Amino acid sequence: MLKNYLLFFFTFALLSNLSSEIQIKGLVTDLKGRPIESVTVSLLSPNLSLTCLTDFQGVFSFSPLPDGARIDYPLSITFEREGFYTEKKSFRNGGAKIELHIHLTPAQLLREQVTVTALNEEEKAISIPFAQSVVSQAQIQKNQPESIVDAAGRSPGVSFIGKGGISVTPSIRGLARRRILLLKDGARIVSDRSAGAAASFMPTDWIERIEVVRSAAAVLYGSDAMGGVLQVLSRPDFLEKGWSGQFSLTGESASRRVEGSLQLAHNSGPFSLSGRVQQNRSGDYQTPEGIILASGYRYTNGEINLEWKTEKRTLHFSLLASAGRDVGKPERANDPDKYSVYPYENLTIIQGRFEEREVGRLGDLHADLFLTPNGYQLKKMKIGAAQEDISTNRSTDAGGRLFFRKPVSSVFSYQWGIDYFGRFGVRMENQTLKKGIETAVSLPVDAGYRHDAALYFTFDYAAWKSFDIVGGFRYSFFQRRARADGQPKQSQQTAPAFFLGLTRKISPTFTVFLNAGTAYRVPSLSEAFYTGITGRSSIVGNPRLTPERSLQFDCGLKFSNRNLFVGAYLFSYFLRDLIEKYPLPGGSEAYTYENLEKGTLTGGELEFQIQPCSNLELFGHGFYFVGENRSTSSRLNDVPAPRVILGTRYWKGRFWAEANWLWSAPLRHPGPAEVENEAYHVVDIKTGLYLSTHWNLFLRLGNLFNQLYYPNADPDIARAKGFDLSATVVFKL
Repeated sequence: MLKNYLLFFFTFALLSNLSSEIQIKGLVTDLKGRPIESVTVSLLSPNLSLTCLTDFQGVFSFSPLPDGARIDYPLSITFEREGFYTEKKSFRNGGAKIELHIHLTPAQLLREQVTVTALNEEEKAISIPFAQSVVSQAQIQKNQPESIVDAAGRSPGVSFIGKGGISVTPSIRGLARRRILLLKDGARIVSDRSAGAAASFMPTDWIERIEVVRSAAAVLYGSDAMGGVLQVLSRPDFLEKGWSGQFSLTGESASRRVEGSLQLAHNSGPFSLSGRVQQNRSGDYQTPEGIILASGYRYTNGEINLEWKTEKRTLHFSLLASAGRDVGKPERANDPDKYSVYPYENLTIIQGRFEEREVGRLGDLHADLFLTPNGYQLKKMKIGAAQEDISTNRSTDAGGRLFFRKPVSSVFSYQWGIDYFGRFGVRMENQTLKKGIETAVSLPVDAGYRHDAALYFTFDYAAWKSFDIVGGFRYSFFQRRARADGQPKQSQQTAPAFFLGLTRKISPTFTVFLNAGTAYRVPSLSEAFYTGITGRSSIVGNPRLTPERSLQFDCGLKFSNRNLFVGAYLFSYFLRDLIEKYPLPGGSEAYTYENLEKGTLTGGELEFQIQPCSNLELFGHGFYFVGENRSTSSRLNDVPAPRVILGTRYWKGRFWAEANWLWSAPLRHPGPAEVENEAYHVVDIKTGLYLSTHWNLFLRLGNLFNQLYYPNADPDIARAKGFDLSATVVFKL
């Protein structure tokens, strides 16, 4: 009798569990394991339809059920949230309990969803009164770029200058060289190269995002930001508790490049520690015409990050060491008898950051310090003549910023601060060897230093419901000194700068903006004092150079709703004493620098992003710039030809695919240090698969139709890479 009762009870319980007592709950996180709140979880069964949202911990549950409700098999559960690909799980049968851990893959965010920090505070991109763009970590992974400049080079208004290879430098709206400030988490990256700093020190898979400011930024950043700012944000993500890590491996066919990277992190309460190492080796790359000589390189990088973070206080320390070896500088002639190479290129970045929230009436305190010892050596080889021309450069850069940010009310906030940047122990030495015997030596710059100190103030005032005013003022002091060819030389200058921007919000999805500002740039030590070889040929410094100055106007509109973003921008820059590079007369291969009296740079940009349906996205952007020397009616250097990029992206579940088409118009009116360039177009295909929480795969077919072209108007640039297959495998611990 007891046996029959037990059998009846067990059967009843089982049937109940398989019908009305099914319990469904779970957790929703992103691919890094971070909880995602406000995810819409929709359940559909033959006799019931339910919806719930995840909480701030990413947890959802369909228990208890409404009175009289019952869940039956088969059933499906859908997970939807803006900014992520939709996930769906189906069950034909199962037990009484379903416990799920769902990982949502981030989709391409529309521009208004992107948060930027260009004003030293977080703002939605649509609210900022200037032109900017953000290259996200997801975009970098999809594009598999070779360098930071490569990662940002297809952003609106951005191109590059230089002879090719990995040591190219960014150009924004036709301003390049030392007019574009390169930052790594706030630390200035400066170089004595004639083309400016090459962003080859940081592995691209360590980057959280790249922020590109395309308007005048001298008020916050001072000299060297006349053409804009390219800031690399690379602080590791410490949100996960315990141990986490990532290993990635990239292979590329055109240059036989192999790159491996390992990252580990541990988070225990307020304390976090991370370390990462990377090795990158590349051979000479392939074009439709053949191999480009002296284009390969080797890089080894390592970084340590320590952080202590509480509700009120943050302390952060990082050390990045980058060592480049045999970094090639390809030539247009592609002559095996004459080539250039950097035998070594070393950079160390030591950074400290301190934040204290609500420091009395002063507001939030922020302090940043950095120290960057660096050095490189350039060799120009002439094999037939058994001659080596060698240039060795080294210096130590240091700087810091201290500022307070104070929200006075819901409509007014301000910040004020001081910052400093200095270069110490700058030494530039030249040497010539013939058949291994030293025949000449010179010391164009020795014991050089540079000091930049400034005070600044900025404010943000939402005076009316639909108007927002952002402005600021900066006053800087500069001092430079060096022994140039044994003679002491020095100079001192001061420079003011202002910025005023107005944003008018016509509707929650439509804004227009207008800004005006001044900017300046002090000649570098090498421009003023260095005479000797460069990666291009040779240069003669000009100690008579005066600081560059500009008056800049910028306007635009941004429209953004759930499925559409459109941005259109116009700008006009009035330039004085612009420092340009000119070839010396007499047919020599040497160049020098001169100030031109007046110049103008005008142009426009257009960008758009459309998501016509849940699985498809269309996007593109283009620009048209004109730079003119008003004294001679000739064109300015470094202004790229008009360019258009169009693309489409499709995804299905964890799979995605993308096609890009880039078209560049011919350049018929080059600057004084450039040559004419023909039009070209390039097609790229990219695809990827998020296999699981731990495994991701990315593929890229670059220059699909193996086009032969020069990517800019530099007279010494080599042909661009031909057809290129690259693949990246990512494993997350």
